[in-house]
Amino acid sequence: MTDSPPAQQPCPWYEAVRGESLAQGDILTDVRFPVLTGPFDDWQTMTSVPAEWVVNTVVILSQSCDLDIEHGEAESVIVCPMYSTEAIKEQHLAKKPYSAKDLTNRVEHIRKGNQPALHMLPPCRLPEHRRDTVIVNFWQTTTVPLQLIRAIVAAMDWRLRLLPPYREHLGQAFARFVMRVGLPQNFQSENN
Repeated sequence: MTDSPPAQQPCPWYEAVRGESLAQGDILTDVRFPVLTGPFDDWQTMTSVPAEWVVNTVVILSQSCDLDIEHGEAESVIVCPMYSTEAIKEQHLAKKPYSAKDLTNRVEHIRKGNQPALHMLPPCRLPEHRRDTVIVNFWQTTTVPLQLIRAIVAAMDWRLRLLPPYREHLGQAFARFVMRVGLPQNFQSENN
């Protein structure tokens, strides 16, 4: 571990942090955690859980106040994986053959916030933390025990943290994704 922070250059979206404090918008690289894999046909009688270890870069979506060491009450942390734009394009191509122009248009729709399940974060230009543009995929949101997240953070040196208001913007994008409502029909007043 180094004692001095990495050289900071203007990068209004991010800061480099270290230590045990956690906040919404913390970006954790190479997080290894179990994911259930299935099959689940006999889930009522299963005596073991089929799972595999996956490694992802994730961003914390839980509210900072819930993660506070002294006053927070969270037992689990909501995290979401982040992917390069190229990886997202590959995921789209796996579903349907898109032209290069269509893929570029889809990425632009994500940038503009027109795809509720996907949220784009710009590149980081901090000298020792350079990172390309990434896309957060809310469909793959999961929870990880807080104790495991604390162990991961303790083993890390420096990590990136989204700064206000960008972390709140990420939280708001997640909330919009979760709160979407598609009604089969609109409510009709009895007076009509």
